Amino acid sequence: MRVGAYEATTDILNSGRDNWGGFTELVLHQRLDLSVENLVLQQQWQPLFSIEQLENARRRLQRLDYPDIPVLLENNPETVIDAKPERREYSANSIVRDANLAKQVKELYDYKCQACGIVLVAGNRKYAEAAHIKPVGEPHNGSDTLNNILCLCPNHHKLFDIGGFFVEDDLEIPMLGIRLFKVKEHDICVENFTYHKNWFEGNA
Repeated sequence: MRVGAYEATTDILNSGRDNWGGFTELVLHQRLDLSVENLVLQQQWQPLFSIEQLENARRRLQRLDYPDIPVLLENNPETVIDAKPERREYSANSIVRDANLAKQVKELYDYKCQACGIVLVAGNRKYAEAAHIKPVGEPHNGSDTLNNILCLCPNHHKLFDIGGFFVEDDLEIPMLGIRLFKVKEHDICVENFTYHKNWFEGNA
C-alpha cells in the first residue's frame, strides 16, 4: 500500500459510519470482497492496522451478513502491530574501552571527520565516532590507545571497519582520492594502517 492509500484506509476504518465512500455501491453489487473492510482483514495486511480498526472492519461486514469473514490474528504476537516485542535477558563478555580516549580524539579534531571533514551537528551538540585502526577484539588485539584511534563520521567509520578504504603510511587514501587529516598533537601509529590494509586484503 502507498502512504496515501494507507492513510485513506485508516480514515475509513476510524469512521463511525457504516457506509463510507464506495462502500455503499459495493454493498448494492454484492461485492464486499472488494471492500476496504474485507481487504484489510487479509492476513498479509492485518499487521498494518490496530486491533480496534480490524474489529471495526469485522463488525461492519458482520452487520451485512458477509460470509467467510477472515479471522483476526490478535493472538499472534508476531503479526499484530500493537503487540509488544519479546524480551530476553542475556550476559555478554565485552572489552572495556576507555571513554576518555574517545572523547579526547574527538576534541582534538573538534568532532570533524578526519576523512571527509564533516562535522555532524544536532542542536548545540556535535557528533563523531572514535574508530580503532587495529581492532581491539580478537584476533587482532589492537591497543586502546590514542595512537590507534581516529575521529571519523559514522559513514567513514563503518566504511573503514569493513575495509571500504585503507590509509597509506603517508596518510593518503587512494580508494577515496583524499588524504587523512591529522593534527600535529595526534601521534598515529602508522604500522596499524599497514595491519588494517593487510588484514582485509588477505581476507578478501
